[in-house]
Amino acid sequence: HHHLPPAELTDVPGLHVIHSIENWEEIERSLRAVHAKKMLAQSRVLRIGKYDEIKNSTYGALGTEVISIPAEEYNRLFDSIKLDEAMEKAAMQFKAAAIEVMDVTDHYFVEAFRAHKAVCTLLDRYDAEAITIDCLMLQHRKPCVSFSINNGNLTATCGCENDITATMTMLLNRFLFGRPGFEHNSEYDEVRNHYFATHCTCATQLNGPHAPAQEYKVRPFFHHLPKTPALDVQWTPNTPVILSKMYSESDIRYYTGNVIESPACPPTGGCATRVLVDFQVDDITTVYMESHPILSVGEPDDVRCYDIFAKLFEARDG
Repeated sequence: HHHLPPAELTDVPGLHVIHSIENWEEIERSLRAVHAKKMLAQSRVLRIGKYDEIKNSTYGALGTEVISIPAEEYNRLFDSIKLDEAMEKAAMQFKAAAIEVMDVTDHYFVEAFRAHKAVCTLLDRYDAEAITIDCLMLQHRKPCVSFSINNGNLTATCGCENDITATMTMLLNRFLFGRPGFEHNSEYDEVRNHYFATHCTCATQLNGPHAPAQEYKVRPFFHHLPKTPALDVQWTPNTPVILSKMYSESDIRYYTGNVIESPACPPTGGCATRVLVDFQVDDITTVYMESHPILSVGEPDDVRCYDIFAKLFEARDG
């Protein structure tokens, strides 16, 4: 075009026009968005919580099936799982791979792998791609280790605290980028203008299942007894990251930044992985997406996938 691109193409909802000099990267990003939408429409998410009966629903206009299941089904399944040699061996291998273990006994490592078996069994039982559990009060049944393993392997997307929005955002990231996300709580160092992300189920394979894993420590779950294991994953300084949350198919909010470090505990708190990030904004408290946004490894240009996805699949009349 000799002048501006035609508005009848560029301003049309549901249509993404690539007006660029031979740009294969943008074509790939666009196809990733189409792929992610198709995968979300074919996916099933389990919600484990305080429900009286099993209920089926659909998540917004994305078409993802959601099955809500009483927590008692998970509890009964966990209690029925008997310890065997393979489970105990996997638990001790997981412990041995940690660079440090703080105040977690072998018994609770094994209980974590009973929880892993329960989570995987439910995913198989309902043929689901994702699961989110009302997990804070599960005592020895907490699935923190299982969620880390599944998210890192991309075998299933696992979200904390029965948060369906966070889980759907991680599922979107899985299909867009092939990398796990870190569901977390937000905090801020207002003096240094840094963002502080903390939570208990961070994956070790932050760059995807075929990349080297991050080093990790194991420390007790912070908020409730007993002292079940939670992962303290060490993020690599200067790694480019994306903070995101999908509120709807056409409302995906994000920031891009770089990891500063994984601060030690003490002096910092937070259960149990901690990541300090520089988002290069004037006021760090503006980087706020309510509860449980998702932090993931990613280059700044990756966020164009969100823009393309939102434009292609925004809800429209008719």
